[in-house]
Amino acid sequence: MSQSTGSVSTLRLTPIFIGMCVLVGLIIGVLTIVLQKLLPDSVIQLANSGAVWSIVAFVIGRKVGSWRIAAIGGFVALVGEVAGYYLVAYFADLMDISTGTLAVIGLWLVIALVAGPLFGWAGYVSVHGQGLRQKIGIASLGGVFIGEGLYLMSIQPKPNTGLLWLVIAIVVTLLLTWKSSERMRIWLITIALGLLFFGGEQLLVLLDQLRAQSF
Repeated sequence: MSQSTGSVSTLRLTPIFIGMCVLVGLIIGVLTIVLQKLLPDSVIQLANSGAVWSIVAFVIGRKVGSWRIAAIGGFVALVGEVAGYYLVAYFADLMDISTGTLAVIGLWLVIALVAGPLFGWAGYVSVHGQGLRQKIGIASLGGVFIGEGLYLMSIQPKPNTGLLWLVIAIVVTLLLTWKSSERMRIWLITIALGLLFFGGEQLLVLLDQLRAQSF
């Protein structure tokens, strides 16, 4: 199954493109802090979500004409998100500079190094890929919301937020597959990726616990 790619994107790996990715990332990082102060408790997790942060890398990947550019753009955008978040947190006196804080920032930069290129690539192949690669690309965004939703349901006393994430996963997957003749296979891959991302969330928690014990 291969979707029509339409015209090839004019976005290229230029300083302007890199700057745009950084700027978008910085804005999202800043909004993460701001919206945590503004949103009601029922939906505040939307402003503190790795799955939401991954959307920008996925969208960048869908807009460029090369998987390499998609991976670089996704990485740069997620680094921008981390930078925007912690810069605002520092200047708003929400954190101080300590060994533990630097370790947390380092952990998130490592996550950006993995997740940025991964979701940039996924966005690219969701449009330009063929066969299994395209299906995985299409399924990845819904999958990460399933994974994070399951994780939230496992740690929060009420499942409301986790269920909202599952609803978002369904809506995203419906939007990405409504023209596909192989949507059932994509749905199965989405569920499988969701379980994989859930395992990844558990691994990140373990790494953070090890970091906390070390610093």
